[in-house]
Amino acid sequence: MRGLDASGNTPTRRATARLVNQFLRRDANAPVKLQCQKNAGMLFTDGYTNESPADGAATYWNVGDVDGVYPAPYGGGTGSSNTIADYAMYGYVNNLRSDLPAGKVPVPNACRTTPIPNGMDCNTNPHMNFYGITWVRAVRYTTSIPLQLPTLCQSAGVGGHRHHESPALQRG
Repeated sequence: MRGLDASGNTPTRRATARLVNQFLRRDANAPVKLQCQKNAGMLFTDGYTNESPADGAATYWNVGDVDGVYPAPYGGGTGSSNTIADYAMYGYVNNLRSDLPAGKVPVPNACRTTPIPNGMDCNTNPHMNFYGITWVRAVRYTTSIPLQLPTLCQSAGVGGHRHHESPALQRG
């Protein structure tokens, strides 16, 4: 690592676009193999994206304002295209493997209730859950979205809420 030339840029948006795009692959080494497979992508970063040029991700893959049509806490806000949220939402709402039978990913029983609890992953098509992990001093991020690790087709495994804070990140 000491030999790496740090450019000062954090290409988080482009990395998110590439991460989601990997789950769309259909070759022999594609990450999505089964119609009932749960998928998750994790992005570790040092913080806010500051890639240059500002539209670097859009030149890589243009998905538009995907999250803009969804209500808070999943979307809304300022309308802008090709953001980290747009790429993450694209990976969630689109069937990543349209060549596989749809509707086979197991979901929690709570998905059959009305209203469906916020943060519940009820998407039965092949999709990707996105987790962004960052290190920011004196800031604590929590989520109400359940942690659901990939499981075998026979298991409907439901995850619980998770929050981890390093002692080095404690508010001081």
